[in-house]
Parts: sequence; C-alpha cells; structure tokens
Amino acid sequence: MVLHWTTAALVVLLSLSVQVIDVFPDGPARVAVRSVHMTMGAILACVFVYRILWRSIGGVRVPGIGSPSLVLFSRAVHLLLHGNRALRRRVNGLHDLAANTIPAVAGVHAAAGL
Repeated sequence: MVLHWTTAALVVLLSLSVQVIDVFPDGPARVAVRSVHMTMGAILACVFVYRILWRSIGGVRVPGIGSPSLVLFSRAVHLLLHGNRALRRRVNGLHDLAANTIPAVAGVHAAAGL
C-alpha cells in the first residue's frame, strides 16, 4: 500500500512541478525547480522498478474490489500505467506523451476507486 501511494504522490508532485517551472525566470530558482522535478522523476522510476521486483518475488497482491468488470478495468489501467512508464524510460522522445498520459490514467484509476 505504501508503494502505491508513494507512486501516486510522485505522479501528482511531478505534474504540479512541471506546471510551475515556467513561472520562474531563467536563473538559479528555475534550475532548482527543474532539478527537483528531475529528481522526483528518477525517484518515481526507482519506486516503479522496486514495485515490479517486489511483485515478481511474491509481494502482496490486494484482491480486486467490486464487480469483475471493474476489477478487470483496474488491472488494465495498472498495466497501461506501468507500460507507459517503461516505454518512457526507453524512448526519451516520448516524455511529453508520458507526462500527459500518466496523470490522466492515474486520474481515471483514482476515479474508479471512488
């Protein structure tokens, strides 16, 4: 559960930080905000890799809640989120696509949980 919410928090913080980078004029403050954004992105990648390793060696899998179709939808959204992050790491040019897609899919995931 901690890994799930750490991932969620990092996605939100990354989305917010990229929105404020352009508020700062060129200089040390802008460099600092961009550095924080990049550091959080690297942490998100590490958390993601750790989650995959943890799950592959028998980490706890929480059973789905709700109808079978909702559980299937939830699993599909998770696969899309994880696949999108892995693709982003491999192909740097897709960063903008991933940066817009991950928060959107995460929002759908959160809404499905409500």
